[in-house]
Amino acid sequence: MAENRTEMMVAGMSFLAGCLVGGAAGLLYASQSGMRARCHLGNLAGDG
Repeated sequence: MAENRTEMMVAGMSFLAGCLVGGAAGLLYASQSGMRARCHLGNLAGDG
């Protein structure tokens, strides 16, 4: 039982670490300013 709980904890922490790394990479490699990105996303949402 303790091993299963530890495995679940490791999996959850790995997922959170991946989310943080992905978010940081997205911010570092963003190609547009915030205003331009919001306009672009708004246009994409309006197309659907």
